[in-house]
Amino acid sequence: MKKQIIAIALILLLASVFVLAGDVDSTSDSSDSVATTKPAEIPVGENSEKKQDESSKKENHKRDETNGKDDFKETKFDEDKKKDSEEKKSDETHKKCKLVCVKFKTEKGKCLKHEMKDQEKVCIKHKTEGEGTCLEYKHSKSCEKYSKPTKKCIKHKSEKVCQKKKTEKVCDEYTTKKVCTRHATECDQYTTKKKCETVSSTDSYSKSGKSCKNVKVCAKEKKVCKHYKKEQVCKKHKKVSKCIKFKTEKKCIKHEQTKKKCLKFKKLKKCIRKSKGKKVCIKHKLVGGKKVCKEYEKKKVCEKKACEKKEADSYLM
Repeated sequence: MKKQIIAIALILLLASVFVLAGDVDSTSDSSDSVATTKPAEIPVGENSEKKQDESSKKENHKRDETNGKDDFKETKFDEDKKKDSEEKKSDETHKKCKLVCVKFKTEKGKCLKHEMKDQEKVCIKHKTEGEGTCLEYKHSKSCEKYSKPTKKCIKHKSEKVCQKKKTEKVCDEYTTKKVCTRHATECDQYTTKKKCETVSSTDSYSKSGKSCKNVKVCAKEKKVCKHYKKEQVCKKHKKVSKCIKFKTEKKCIKHEQTKKKCLKFKKLKKCIRKSKGKKVCIKHKLVGGKKVCKEYEKKKVCEKKACEKKEADSYLM
């Protein structure tokens, strides 16, 4: 119940403020006349008491507003009076003497150069960088060069092998030939030779002397076969190698083929995760900010004035 009453009171207060905001003077006069003519009604209960408080507050507020306006008018009037008196004094002094500037000062004049401050940089054009670059690789190996398949011995056997060889000339084809078994010498060429002999006398009556005669003598002899024999003789020869020194060695009797082996590897890498890229600004634009003067015009202004007496006119003299 109390909350409802407070709400109603606030609504009434706001309505009265809007109505009375139009003309303050007229409302003040009407309120005075109402107070003199009409007697105040006696409120009944809590609602009546709250209404009285609200009305009293409104009246006080109006009085404060009117008093403030009057004070403002008075202060404004005083300032105008002072200005008028100062102007009159300056006119009087101006008539008596001439005002001359004794001290100058430089002041800021018109702005020659402006600049923008507190501007915000805004991107107007984007570009994606690093799109598709690999972030993670998977490494692997592949064979580039294989070895040839080889044979491997599984079973061995010991055998005699020739260590040292000798080559000999051996008959390949035979034939029969007459061979002399008994030889004799015979004269091949004869010649005559004079042969003289001394003859001795056998009788006492015969004389001793020489007797010569031609005798046949062998001049040249030759060898002649008297008996022959048939023998087997080699017609054609050939060279044959013959082992003269042996040694024992292991010999493979059973083989097995081995698998291929990799001799040279090649490293491979495959991308398994790629980047989506990053947005990068390539063109900016300055937005907002305020215009501030960077360079001002230097203006010469009088800071202190002094009064100089005016010279009398020539015609008055």
